[in-house]
Amino acid sequence: MTHLLTVAEVAARSGLSASAVRYYHRLGLLTARNDTRGSHRRFDESVLDRLRFIRSAQRLGLSLTEITELLSVRDGRPSPVAGNLLRRHLGRLDAEMARLRELQREMATLLRHHTADSPSPLTGAGRAGNRAGHPDHGTHTQVTGST
Repeated sequence: MTHLLTVAEVAARSGLSASAVRYYHRLGLLTARNDTRGSHRRFDESVLDRLRFIRSAQRLGLSLTEITELLSVRDGRPSPVAGNLLRRHLGRLDAEMARLRELQREMATLLRHHTADSPSPLTGAGRAGNRAGHPDHGTHTQVTGST
């Protein structure tokens, strides 16, 4: 028999709060079985994968209404609305992935140009006792007692 998870277990394993799990259940994003011993909700472990999808879609900027449409496709109930959403958001994903690949190339180039012997702004020559390059240091004369 499959182990069914309580709301608290789903929350702990998914990183969500118990109230978020209950909220998603109320909206119909998650399905639960009622515990025969009481009125507690119990979830199949597949709910964790479903929650990962929901959170990923939210990070992409999809609304919960849009996510509901996409989940209907996952559940075997495709709709014309879901098809349009998928096309639009796949385009967004492609664009974001292209931006991330470009950033990755730029950072790799920076790393190649960085050398271990180049002085760091924090450890470079002159940092330890002479702070003349700092805008608040090196331009003031020290005043000592009169002689």
